[in-house]
Amino acid sequence: MKIAAEDPVQIGTIDEVHGPVVDIACSFLPPLHQALETTLDHQT
Repeated sequence: MKIAAEDPVQIGTIDEVHGPVVDIACSFLPPLHQALETTLDHQT
């Protein structure tokens, strides 16, 4: 089950992409057990 915020807040930017691994520079991290979600060229 995917639960998403209705109005997500940007907390960082994509810094580097290494194949399936993405480095995200964040100003703060979300609470434990919550994942970061990214989009790049309208793909999630």
